[in-house]
Amino acid sequence: MAQSEAIQEHAVLNDISADEPWALVETFSKIVRLSGTPEERKAIDYLEGRLKALGIPYTLYEPELYVSLPEWAKLELLSSGGPQIRCKTPAFSASGTVEGELVYIPAGLATGIGDFFYSSAQDEITDVRGKIVITEGMSLPKVIRDYEDRGAIGQIYINPDPEVIHELMATTLWGIPTLENLKAKPGTPIVNVNSTGGQALKDLAARGAVKVRMTTKLDEGWKKSAIPVAEIRGTEEPEKFLLLHGHLDSWHYGVTDNATGNAGKLELARVLNAHSDRLKRSVRIAWWSGHSHGRYAGSTWYADNFGLDIEKNCIAQVNMDSPGARWATAYDEMMWMAEVDDLCRKAISDVTGQTSKAMRPIRAGDYSFNNIGVTSFYMLSSNIPADQRKEMGMYAVGGSGGNSRAWHNEGDVLDAADPDILVRDIKVYGASILRVVNATVLPFDFVKTVDESKDIVQKYQDAAGDRFDLQPVMQQLSSLRDRLVAFNAVAAKAGQSGDRAQAKRVNEALVELGRLLIPISYAKREIFEHDPAYEVPAFAEIAPAADLPRYDGRIEQGFLKNQLVRGRNKVLLRLNQCEELIASSVS
Repeated sequence: MAQSEAIQEHAVLNDISADEPWALVETFSKIVRLSGTPEERKAIDYLEGRLKALGIPYTLYEPELYVSLPEWAKLELLSSGGPQIRCKTPAFSASGTVEGELVYIPAGLATGIGDFFYSSAQDEITDVRGKIVITEGMSLPKVIRDYEDRGAIGQIYINPDPEVIHELMATTLWGIPTLENLKAKPGTPIVNVNSTGGQALKDLAARGAVKVRMTTKLDEGWKKSAIPVAEIRGTEEPEKFLLLHGHLDSWHYGVTDNATGNAGKLELARVLNAHSDRLKRSVRIAWWSGHSHGRYAGSTWYADNFGLDIEKNCIAQVNMDSPGARWATAYDEMMWMAEVDDLCRKAISDVTGQTSKAMRPIRAGDYSFNNIGVTSFYMLSSNIPADQRKEMGMYAVGGSGGNSRAWHNEGDVLDAADPDILVRDIKVYGASILRVVNATVLPFDFVKTVDESKDIVQKYQDAAGDRFDLQPVMQQLSSLRDRLVAFNAVAAKAGQSGDRAQAKRVNEALVELGRLLIPISYAKREIFEHDPAYEVPAFAEIAPAADLPRYDGRIEQGFLKNQLVRGRNKVLLRLNQCEELIASSVS
């Protein structure tokens, strides 16, 4: 980073304070922000008022979003005459009543955010047709889909806490359903119980047949919502923008998930607007509705309705969720794509003095732009250190700095957040964003992306053995890596020389490289489509190569190999296009 850029960054970050963001946190801590409700609109009205008062330009969009709001649920023991068990139904559970016999299937819990959304149904042998499944977990969508496909008429999930029951979402649909994929929405009632209620049910089931009645009621349908999007225009390339975003809606008061994120975005809007003359490119800042109750419906709507603009002009997207949580002093569960590894590590180190640990972004967190191929960083923010969480008796959750006592339940109130930690997290975001929008040459290193890709493909090859040949992909990746090393040298020279024309060509190539490489690594469906709301395997077109040993001696193996030939062709085509792009951009 040039000295002049560092001076400008310091001036901007120095203006960040707790005053404006903490006032928003305190206000939102008294508003339950269910998507598309009058209460959520009160929070948006407050945000609009602050944007106007601060002179921040914005547009308020009012789309119709399809959301599911749980109202109540009941779980009754029929065969033993026992008491009613306290429960909650997740968003997108089917409304209705079912009666049936319990079948308990043991399941392990996630050990960290990295595997939180990966769960699939356990014990494929047990016959669940016509039964109500009870198992440990957080009613995650892929598990629910699996048990429904196996014939379960209802499902009960045992959350880990003896008292807390988390608010959750059951659908595998990402964002707004289409007529084509609507059938994937859950068709049976689902409830969550705490570990106390779950253990009671397990004990009864262990002693003999147990019959229960489940009743669920949800308010589901199209609701008029509101999505404010601010835009601070850059001075040199105003059409190019970074999208900073996160959800405004919440479960209960949702202080750390995500009032603090809303506050952080407002503070960055305030500070960046005050220093707009220092921005080379634009920053758009969006507050989504429909995240918690529509599985990212707001960000999906934006990706759908502004897809062409995003494809042409969005240089990066940054998600801001759960910053400023109490006790969240570590940055060891961060997420970013490989090409921005150096950028993110350096920004965190410079602002906090800490080292950070990163993982590939999971299929969550309003990452609704993977199919377009937008370079992405951050999802959740700082977290409570893992050893401290263990000492406090906490377990893996998907936000709130790792505070399982607060995440998606009634405990996410004001004292779950910390204003000093919030300011520090805002500065991390601010430094990272400024280093993208003000860089002469975008700080994206796709050599790291290719190195990650080679590791992934090699694992598939190792699993497949001699059953399928992925060496053409490995060879193409090696060739692309060599070209990228040379390209990086050209990019560095363009950044140092001040040759704007050359820097512009390099930046266009960097964005286009993302458009080509990111979808093959993070998506399965085509551009402007959305994959389901569960983990998409890296290099999804050839990932099934790892499953080939399961089909040894079976006729299906031949079909899978043919599928892999087609997938390999798609991957090779994209990689070859990357090489052609580099060649044309530096000629």
